Amino acid sequence: MKTRDALFGGFLYALVFLSAWFLVEGLYVVATVEDAPVWGAMINLGVGMPLVMGGGLFAGMAVASWARWLDIPDPLASAVGMAGRYLVGGDAPTRARRCAWLLGAPLLIFAWLLGGVSIGVRLLSAVKTPAYLVLLILAVAILLGVILLLAAPPILLLMRQVLLGVRAVAMRLLQRDPLRPFWLLTVLLVAVLGAAIYLWVMSPETMAALPWAFVLGPTAGAILTAAVGAAVHARPRRRSISGTGLGLAVIGLGVLSVFLPQRLSDARVVFVGQSSVVSMWYALVEPRLDYDGDGAISYYAGNDCAPYDAQIHPLQREIVGNGIDENCSGSDLVVDLERFKLGKLNRPQPKGVAAQPNVILITTDALSAEHTTLGGYHRDTTPNLARWAKDATVFEHAFSLSSSTRLSLPGLLLGQFNSMIKMKDGRVHPYSYPANTPTLASILQQSGYRTVFVPGDKYFLKSRWPGVSIGFDEVDGHGYKGAADKVHTAPSVTRRALHHLETQAPEQPIFLWVHYFDHHGPYRKIKGHAPFEGAEAVDLYDNELHWADMHWGELMDAVQQKWAPEEYLMIFSADHGESFRAGRGARHGVGLGTDLLHIPLVIQGPKQRGQVRPDLVSQADIPPTVLNLAGHRAPENWVGESLIPTLFEGVPVEKDLIYGLLYIPEDAKRQTDAFRNIALRTQEFAYSEDLRTGRRRLVDWKNDPYEKNDLSKEKREDFERLRYLASEKLRWLREREAALSALNETKTAKPKKKVSRDRNAGP
Repeated sequence: MKTRDALFGGFLYALVFLSAWFLVEGLYVVATVEDAPVWGAMINLGVGMPLVMGGGLFAGMAVASWARWLDIPDPLASAVGMAGRYLVGGDAPTRARRCAWLLGAPLLIFAWLLGGVSIGVRLLSAVKTPAYLVLLILAVAILLGVILLLAAPPILLLMRQVLLGVRAVAMRLLQRDPLRPFWLLTVLLVAVLGAAIYLWVMSPETMAALPWAFVLGPTAGAILTAAVGAAVHARPRRRSISGTGLGLAVIGLGVLSVFLPQRLSDARVVFVGQSSVVSMWYALVEPRLDYDGDGAISYYAGNDCAPYDAQIHPLQREIVGNGIDENCSGSDLVVDLERFKLGKLNRPQPKGVAAQPNVILITTDALSAEHTTLGGYHRDTTPNLARWAKDATVFEHAFSLSSSTRLSLPGLLLGQFNSMIKMKDGRVHPYSYPANTPTLASILQQSGYRTVFVPGDKYFLKSRWPGVSIGFDEVDGHGYKGAADKVHTAPSVTRRALHHLETQAPEQPIFLWVHYFDHHGPYRKIKGHAPFEGAEAVDLYDNELHWADMHWGELMDAVQQKWAPEEYLMIFSADHGESFRAGRGARHGVGLGTDLLHIPLVIQGPKQRGQVRPDLVSQADIPPTVLNLAGHRAPENWVGESLIPTLFEGVPVEKDLIYGLLYIPEDAKRQTDAFRNIALRTQEFAYSEDLRTGRRRLVDWKNDPYEKNDLSKEKREDFERLRYLASEKLRWLREREAALSALNETKTAKPKKKVSRDRNAGP
């Protein structure tokens, strides 16, 4: 083989392998990320162009070097021949040794990964200094590797002897020698495929969570490389022509990706912030292209319209009416802010209610309003909730602050976005808050209430997540611990809640929070309860939801029978929604879409029963409403609006807009921005912004609940107005997050600048 032919051969095969890898990687992201454009897979390949070309050149030079300097006529053919001889050649002891390696090596690697991850997770929660943590994890990885390397020879020797014994038995019984590395490798691959199919059928949520981009990409690359190799191996001219053509195409895609126009910026969602090789490569490249250090670039559709001016970039705060386009929107903004209000946080205690009414808060995990009977779902999933709601106030347009339990519950319990709350233990979940953090429960507790929390899952036990237990006299875990079915705990949780109602002293008011968990994923069948047919995930979910609703009804009836209307307030809601939108990789926790944030909210007080309200309300409105009803004021840094006028007088809610936030505290430990997404909603539109990719959308959320149609160009004025309001709120939140971060780092140092606690400081 000529050196030139070897060079083009190695170059072509590496090019094919890496191009197929990154293309399939992009297609996988397109298939799992909502609204990602299909053509974004090509841009993913273009962004990875330096890796493709670099890998191709390296492989070409390596193969050419082998051919010229090591005197190997055809290195590629020699490598294939060596692999073939390894898999099918050799005497019995040699084949046994090779089979032992094929079996033992994956097991040893798995043991190394399992041990390293297990110890690493423990270190992550125990060690707070990032540099020290990295050194410890590295030391553990090296130590485990040394231990396994020392253990490998005796383990592999034992496996070799076992395989020789199996071969001897097979020879006597079958008169054939089954010990072939090729057949063993085939069996292993079939076993892996079978396990994947089994998991796909039995636990699709688990399969969806696995990093398939790192598996499918290399697999596709290997298959296509083998196919191309078979087609051009004996034709050097085809090899050189194909390599040149593919290389030019990849370079062209790379140039297009670098100078990607802003109108094609939707493709950024494919290669920014994903679990993929190209995304990791882009994360390394992006900071080096940020010439002015403002966090934005002009390449790859980054939309930095002034790449050398740090005061002008897409994330910059727009100053209204100053004639300067600070946020690269295309023009300066003129907006009337007087029309947007937040509503009052505190109201006087209303008349017609006991001085200290009993408060029953019933919540369930992962339930969207549109999936209930109340919300018009096509199945009667929640008949008891609907029956009870006829004698209560129903808020049709209620939204959570975020899309997962750990991020949204601070709004329900602490009246704030999770970014505003001081966190202990270096922001490691389950989050722990300082014991003196004011919560709904702690304020009621201090005023004489007996406070009890009955959780439906071990996730909420005091030993597991102490943050949610602040202010509770008792976290009653017997409902979960005593359940015969640890997945469907509603019967035992309800029994514990009824027990607390029955044993409550009449002279002391109670705040009872009951949280159900039965229809949280992964979904399971309930023995003897299947009112809805089907075996899909949504069918299992609906049956579990119907099951939980039976027990909600039992608790609701007991509360109504125990007290007169003026003696209690009963609330039903959810922590966040649950999405069954086609193409969404996860059911919740991945964005701020309507289906993830729209939750049921039904409040039964002594007045305004039987009302259905169209007002925009937030999960954060619940804590100040409860406190005002009990005669207390909510802390001034809480973000909700008291619903007392609406519940007692039928007065419309004051606020015109509500916000959602995806803030991941763990990102702060990874030295990345914890603010990932922000959303803003009015009665007409929903605006959302992905702060990693820069993707901004405007949708008509009432008529387009799955948010498929982006109206940002059609409704440009509304889009820019809501973009401005969202950026102002984000600035307001960052100020408070920054202040609390400083307090977390040192308990004695004072913040460098005073941050206003006025909740109206931001829109």
